Amino acid sequence: MTREFISAVLMLGICLLMVSLITIVNSTLVNWGLFLYLPGMLFLSISLIFNSTKAFIICLITGLFLDEILETPFGFHGVALPTLQVIGKEWLKYNGNNNSIRYVYFQLISNIILTIILFLVFKLQNQQVIKWTFIRFASDITLSTIVFIPLCFWFHDLTTRIFKIKDEQSLI
Repeated sequence: MTREFISAVLMLGICLLMVSLITIVNSTLVNWGLFLYLPGMLFLSISLIFNSTKAFIICLITGLFLDEILETPFGFHGVALPTLQVIGKEWLKYNGNNNSIRYVYFQLISNIILTIILFLVFKLQNQQVIKWTFIRFASDITLSTIVFIPLCFWFHDLTTRIFKIKDEQSLI
């Protein structure tokens, strides 16, 4: 096996572990009527570390895993995360500024858009799996935004240290 393949499998494992840990935290928060929705933090670090093909595959598998765990329409995250990865890769290519706040802002906007789209999908379904009221949606998106920013910095720092990205590629 090549080093790139091992690195891709390791990154996939890290993403699946992050999704699993967030799910464990959500299983506790749901008792208080709260839910963290954080898929937007997964795609940009992957775009920095891997070429487009490997990053696309990692995002696809992570997205399908999210669909299974969150009981969302199968394929929602499986399409959304690779799409965001492609958009993020292009954005990184043409973005001359290496300001970490801009990168987190891009991921935060992506996460909020995904949350709104998922909310609308659940509202338009005839048989809703998750009863997501507007009040709960507002509290979930607020809590997710508050938690998202430091967690996004931490996740990027973690992947940067593991994969030893050069300083000129580093977001932080």
